[in-house]
Amino acid sequence: MKRKSEIKTLSKMTKKLLSAVVSASVVLSGGIFAGMQSYVYAEDEANKAIRVEGENPYATNFSPSITYNETVSGGAFLVLHTEKDPPEKDGKYYATYKVNLPEAGAYNMTFAGLRYGASWASYIGVSVNGGEIISSMTDGVDLKKIDGGMYGTRFENLGGFVKGENTVTIWCMGYRSDSNHYIVHTDYLEFIKGEWAINRVKLTDSRTNYIYIDGDCAKFETVYSESLPEDKQIEYELTDFWGNAKKSGVISAKKGDKSNGEELGVLPVGHYTIHVREKGSDKETKAFMAVVPNPDDRVYNEESPFGLDGAFAWVVDKSEVDGLLLAEKLAGCVWNRDRMSIKSLYNSKGEIDFSLTNNREVFKKTKELGMCSMPCIVYFPSDMTVAENSMIADDLLGVYKFGLAMGKEYGNSVADYELWNEPEVDNIQTTPSDTADRFSGMIKALSLGIADSGTGAKVSSPGFTGNMESYLDLCLRNDMTRFLDAVNFHMHQTQSDDKSKMIYTLPDGTRSNIANIMDLYGENSKAIRLNEAGIIVPRNEKYFNQAEQTVRANYIVTANIESLSRGIEQYYWFVVKWRNGDGMAMFTSDDSGPYADYSAYSNMTYTMGTPEYKGTVNGISDTASGYVFKNKDSGNDVMVLWDTNESEFVLKTDRAVKIVDIMGGRRTLEPDGGYVKIEYGDSPIYVCVDGSFDDEVYTKAKRVLERRDGADRNSFTKADRVLIQQIYPSDTAENAKKKGYCISGGGTTVTVRVANLNGEPMNGTIIGESFDGWKLSENEIPVSLDPLSQKDFTVRIMPTDSVRYNTKSTIKFSGIFDGDKTTNSEAVIQLPKDGLYKWVDDISEQLLSVDGWATDRIGGYDVGSRYTVEQTSDGVRFKFDFANGTGDRWAFPNKFFSEIGDFTNSDGIVIKYKCDEDMAAEDKRVKTVLIVRESLTGAQYYTEDGFYMQKGEHEALVPWDKFIPHSGSDPNYILDTDDITRLSFGINCYGSAYDIPGYTIEKIGTYIGAEKVEKHGGIKPVYPQNGESVTDNGAREFTSVIEENEIPVDAESIKVYLDTFPVECSVNNDTIKVNIDSQIGNGVHKLTYNYKCTDGTAYNENVEFAAGSDGGFSDVSDDFWARAAIENLKLRNIVQGDENGKFNPNDNVTRAEFLKIADLAFGMEQIYTQSGFKDVTEADWFYAYVARANSAAAFDGIYTEEFDGDKIITRDEMAAILYRLAKKSGCSFNQIETPYVFFDRDDIGEYAREAVKKLQTSGVLHGTGNRMFEPRIGLTRAEAAQAVYNTLKIK
Repeated sequence: MKRKSEIKTLSKMTKKLLSAVVSASVVLSGGIFAGMQSYVYAEDEANKAIRVEGENPYATNFSPSITYNETVSGGAFLVLHTEKDPPEKDGKYYATYKVNLPEAGAYNMTFAGLRYGASWASYIGVSVNGGEIISSMTDGVDLKKIDGGMYGTRFENLGGFVKGENTVTIWCMGYRSDSNHYIVHTDYLEFIKGEWAINRVKLTDSRTNYIYIDGDCAKFETVYSESLPEDKQIEYELTDFWGNAKKSGVISAKKGDKSNGEELGVLPVGHYTIHVREKGSDKETKAFMAVVPNPDDRVYNEESPFGLDGAFAWVVDKSEVDGLLLAEKLAGCVWNRDRMSIKSLYNSKGEIDFSLTNNREVFKKTKELGMCSMPCIVYFPSDMTVAENSMIADDLLGVYKFGLAMGKEYGNSVADYELWNEPEVDNIQTTPSDTADRFSGMIKALSLGIADSGTGAKVSSPGFTGNMESYLDLCLRNDMTRFLDAVNFHMHQTQSDDKSKMIYTLPDGTRSNIANIMDLYGENSKAIRLNEAGIIVPRNEKYFNQAEQTVRANYIVTANIESLSRGIEQYYWFVVKWRNGDGMAMFTSDDSGPYADYSAYSNMTYTMGTPEYKGTVNGISDTASGYVFKNKDSGNDVMVLWDTNESEFVLKTDRAVKIVDIMGGRRTLEPDGGYVKIEYGDSPIYVCVDGSFDDEVYTKAKRVLERRDGADRNSFTKADRVLIQQIYPSDTAENAKKKGYCISGGGTTVTVRVANLNGEPMNGTIIGESFDGWKLSENEIPVSLDPLSQKDFTVRIMPTDSVRYNTKSTIKFSGIFDGDKTTNSEAVIQLPKDGLYKWVDDISEQLLSVDGWATDRIGGYDVGSRYTVEQTSDGVRFKFDFANGTGDRWAFPNKFFSEIGDFTNSDGIVIKYKCDEDMAAEDKRVKTVLIVRESLTGAQYYTEDGFYMQKGEHEALVPWDKFIPHSGSDPNYILDTDDITRLSFGINCYGSAYDIPGYTIEKIGTYIGAEKVEKHGGIKPVYPQNGESVTDNGAREFTSVIEENEIPVDAESIKVYLDTFPVECSVNNDTIKVNIDSQIGNGVHKLTYNYKCTDGTAYNENVEFAAGSDGGFSDVSDDFWARAAIENLKLRNIVQGDENGKFNPNDNVTRAEFLKIADLAFGMEQIYTQSGFKDVTEADWFYAYVARANSAAAFDGIYTEEFDGDKIITRDEMAAILYRLAKKSGCSFNQIETPYVFFDRDDIGEYAREAVKKLQTSGVLHGTGNRMFEPRIGLTRAEAAQAVYNTLKIK
């Protein structure tokens, strides 16, 4: 590929011509570019590459636009972006290019543009000289990101080229349902001479996707990159799942042939690979095929547990769906899980339009095939959300109406709706501020709407990941599952590179823990489904090799069988096909057929039928697994066996048994002396008998789980249809999903939304409850609601002096309507205070002796890794030394308590430790993890987040609510702090070091969050103060003063840290001096004062400052009004000057420039989806800033369809965007100035009025003088710097 410096750019004249041409409003089929020359760039001598610029097509059938961007090839690229369908006579949008080539034959062509697998961008196709369209879906190689921010798709050995002039047409293959637009960006096409090759092996006459039914005659065809230049011998070999050759031969291909075919004949049920190569070559092309049982011999019914996760709406093109649905049916799948984006069903007028996606057609086709649809529905439009930085819809009435409309639209074509997906996971379908109480309100409203539609479809929960059980717990406390028929969860595993250590089983505890927690809330009538599950198998080749396919084939069977034995009603394998993620898919991404797990799945569903679990097999080895089921379709028993070793099972029987291998091969074993010897190993086998196995063959299951019917919709009372939602201010909601709402000492105001989803008026009372010292301004609110309406009420929440810091509590609202109680709205809150705690129990005596510490749990133990535990005068010292090359470096020394610990009176564990080095250093990155074990259940809980130990002596707090289930089954699904029997203080290593620094535990105990005390002394920073700049060179002296109070500061306890590293300090009278000997690097730094008062209460005081040697600009004088702000932002690397060292403070700022400043200042998360504007693409330098801000709803009400990034930003636009992004980052904007009204307040946009008010009262903005804000004038660079700087100081 050409380097950037070697590529010529368009002349100014050409750019002007193109600009004039694209302004045309009418385009005929010949294209507005018809007759124009495609500019061909000079060859790259090294690679002989010939490049054609995308912005310069010969002909198109659409009205294109050109985006200019200096980072892309030629400084511009061609854009197709429209909702309109293409001309009917063409069927597809296209752009045609001319290219002169030095010789005929095959070429490797690179298309530079949008990534073809992006869920919102169209796939592309390419045709040469009017020939067949080759699709990126099947023949494109994803090159990921390439020069200029574009993505590359390579078409290898593309044929059909002649010497001299050629036409190459780029086709838009259709719109994507995620965007409802036809979208293609074309930067350039590049051609490098290829070679003759066997491009593809096609399996012909298959039913779909290279799948044959038992009895079909299989055939294959070799497709060449170009006509054969001479006679060739083409060798082929057909192998089965185990690598055994089943057929081979040689094709005598003749000069001029473009393809050749051969018949493979009728093959037994199983999985096969066809290998094709030119004779004498070691380069092979291959394809995969499956032969499956005749579907007429199967029984398809809704009681089947067997599902597949197609996710068709997101991961494949709509043109593929019918064929993949047929593939699912042929595999015996009954349930298809798909995706549906709710916001994609709303048109530009905000109206629901179900024709905007192809979901309706998919559901209909699934129904016609005799299968059932379970769409996972997510993403309401942002205007249905009240809370900031949220993906949860608070418009409960709007949510209900959508559910009602959806149920009526799809009717009985949908069997089950899965409401949302993985809500515990941040920034996918929920944000860190999206709590389970608000989520539950949305789900309840949606479920009621579906129920009232008259559809017979069931409704199930989102798939919970099991990574944050407190989320499910809070959903249950909010009565969410009362409105659902089933609860779903997800479980993915990853196979290590060592294929000899294959994964066979599901992790212990997940399903049972979910069942147990549901039992606690009386929800044990609900079905539990594992509706997204699979295994990631790493691979280094284009396709999975035989060993990797074996892992996947084995696991798809063992995971399904184990799930059914544990009472899981349905299991959905993830995923059928994925164009950009086939590391987990059943089918190759390039249409080369199904992998072996497809065949294993097909055979499993055929052999098991509709299974009913009966029990576990007796008399097998300790390493083996065996289960007995009844095939309810045939009435016969089926045993499933596998073992990690080669094994033999002796079955006592006087009847013949049928043995079915994992691929469907069948053989019969006759009894010998009343016994049948069965050999088996790591690939599961099925043992089938007519009738039932004798009782002594297996141990019967304690409880045979009947199919559960779920919620009784007729039992919903009128009160059930009155829903309550708590909506908290955004300044309390940062990371509320994990922490709860963090409320300051001054309290907060919560909005209580009450929605009446009855068709008649409702009168009643809302009842508020608070606990643990929290108070509500109102405990009862009389409410009158019209039919299908909602109202908002406000309640003040305030802490009293008895509220403990850093301790979670709850606020609960419910209501009485029509004599019945509503469901609960229960939110978690806390009063946060960094570092404020008291020791309760000192358990050092039990743990801090070297005796009893187990040292055998360490990663790489079998290859020489070791750790030691030794007694010192300070405590117990741990030292780890991992063997070089150890991949998974972890160690968990653990010790049992001398007596069972009862820590119910505490809030968590506190550990005083001393560490040799800083564990967060880049080469080490060693994170500390605690694990505790319950005595009665043996269940273990661990700290998922962990913490990095710092050099020196410190105390670390670990709240009990940070512990989540790790292993084992726990009946109440909650860590019982009165039943702790063992502690593990371990590490996980993420850096490169093998010799890990030692650490000493000096003291260990429990703590409580101290009560609110106003009599404590404190520390007040003098220099630097929060947000201040430090620009002097060399050594520095920072100072603070001790503030006296009734309970003084213990001066000897004071420790100071700079960016988490300890620094020396001295205390003289009430002055604290910190001397920094070395130069501090440019950027933002944090100085932390850690201290205790004489009663043992501990505090942290943090000071953030910017440092550097020079923060000035030549055109910003010392007395310039915004000098300090500009200097500070420069030191933070937020603003820069021009090439002459000037800041140009009075120049205006564009929208894109200000957004970059705000993004850098407030640390926007690196998670975003789309820009939200049709004029902002991935090629724009500011794309990421816009996309991140858009995901935070920063533009709501300001900009609509276009961002217009080069336009000067106005003062009120700046205020609105600054306020929203700063709030998202945790800025509270507390009032410190008297509110006043600007005389030109009516000129301030509606979207900015709250922002201007908050920024004024918090001291960030003061207007332009004379009580004027001047909202519509352009913002200057100096004003932008000052506003951002003022906001950073109060953060």
